[in-house]
Amino acid sequence: MNTHRFNAVAFTWLYTGLGQFYNGNYFKGLFLFFINSLNNHFGHLNSLLLHSFLKGDFITARNFLDYQWILNYPSFFAFAQ
Repeated sequence: MNTHRFNAVAFTWLYTGLGQFYNGNYFKGLFLFFINSLNNHFGHLNSLLLHSFLKGDFITARNFLDYQWILNYPSFFAFAQ
């Protein structure tokens, strides 16, 4: 397998849009990075991670989550690949 492709996929899995930056598609990378940041903010993903992993309060973490925003992740991930 080509190392260049493997690195691009690894960067995409870290944060959507980084693989496109690595490949030189700056506009698409910036667009995906921005959309993923909006998804994280409006879906309250950071609060979910804080309450579930660091505090162990899974019920509060579930109440923070906005499912309408989080359900966009699979489509953005598929578009980024």
